[in-house]
Amino acid sequence: MTHPVRVGAPRVWDADPVSKEVVAVLLLALAGFLIGGVYSLWKTAKLVAGLLGIAAVLAVGGAVVWLSSS
Repeated sequence: MTHPVRVGAPRVWDADPVSKEVVAVLLLALAGFLIGGVYSLWKTAKLVAGLLGIAAVLAVGGAVVWLSSS
């Protein structure tokens, strides 16, 4: 038994791609939130703050690589 195909149904691959700038801005915003977490946790939980700092550096690095890729 075959299922009918809906004509005109939107497909995932037909969608417009997200621009490079939007992804970079989102990664930089994530890095900002993570740096805020580092600042607020530094006195009480240095290990967690260090992990958040590493994640923030990775987010900034990801934004730079994302923007530099063609």
